[in-house]
Amino acid sequence: MNPIGNFELITIKIKNSSLVCPVENLWGYLVCGLNNARTAEGGRLHARDAANADELFNIVNQKWEEVKQDMNYLQSLVESMPRRLQAVIDAQGGWTKY
Repeated sequence: MNPIGNFELITIKIKNSSLVCPVENLWGYLVCGLNNARTAEGGRLHARDAANADELFNIVNQKWEEVKQDMNYLQSLVESMPRRLQAVIDAQGGWTKY
């Protein structure tokens, strides 16, 4: 370990970078939101229902705006980072529950 200011630098080969990347969880959350999306008539909305790329972009962008408003979820991702990193350290770069 190499000390850097108040931190210690450790080198671990991580087998799966998504272990320390909450963005993967964020993408999953967005996809779940898209999977549960409904049309104005109440029917299920699917990406293949978009008439063109612009419409698909609008569908995804609408869900993204909803995700950005879910501060509890976003805060939980930020707060999970110390646990994620510790889990990776404990697993010596191997798989974790994250």
